[in-house]
Amino acid sequence: MVKGKVMQLQNPVSNENRNDPIRGTARNVAMKGSEQHVASLLGLFRSVFAIFEYLNNDDTSNRVNQVRNNIRTQLGFVEQGMVTAYTNLRRQEDIDEPLDIVR
Repeated sequence: MVKGKVMQLQNPVSNENRNDPIRGTARNVAMKGSEQHVASLLGLFRSVFAIFEYLNNDDTSNRVNQVRNNIRTQLGFVEQGMVTAYTNLRRQEDIDEPLDIVR
């Protein structure tokens, strides 16, 4: 729950969502005050802190950077392919020959 929200750049404790699990648990603590509800609320807070600790981990940073670099590489291939295709298209038009799209 928390990791998904953070990875989607959403606030893990949303002011807009009245059904937010942290809000509901905090409400239960305020109303009932049982040790179970307090432990549950503290567990949710630990989850929020843990995701940031996870994201600051060197191994995680290395993996995220590798994925980002792989995406850049793939986008570079796409860009090269598009430039080549456009260049070939312009050359075909310049010499007024039929364009052979299927190879």
